[in-house]
Amino acid sequence: MVLCKACPKYLELLHEDKNKENVPRGEARGEARGEARGEADTQERNLVIGNVTIDEIIEYCKTPRTRTEIQEFCGLISKRSFNENHMKPMIAKGILKMTIPDKPTSQNQKYYS
Repeated sequence: MVLCKACPKYLELLHEDKNKENVPRGEARGEARGEARGEADTQERNLVIGNVTIDEIIEYCKTPRTRTEIQEFCGLISKRSFNENHMKPMIAKGILKMTIPDKPTSQNQKYYS
């Protein structure tokens, strides 16, 4: 799998590697991961997708928007790449929610924060 540096999955894997190296021997791994995860969340919200940050997408999606509207807002062209690398991870992490969760491929599907 090829990941770009703007991809949330790339940052997640990067932070997991750093967490493994920085955990003191006497400390529980779960606690160290929790602290690092908070830092990762902050960095993730500042992550740039196309021309905008996650925070700007959250603000933009206060009003439900289609995938196309969000993609154009980000200034990205490839539908497949945008869905796989950006939309699905944001939905999985709860950053965006679907207006019709029972029908994720509905032509009337919109996303909101």
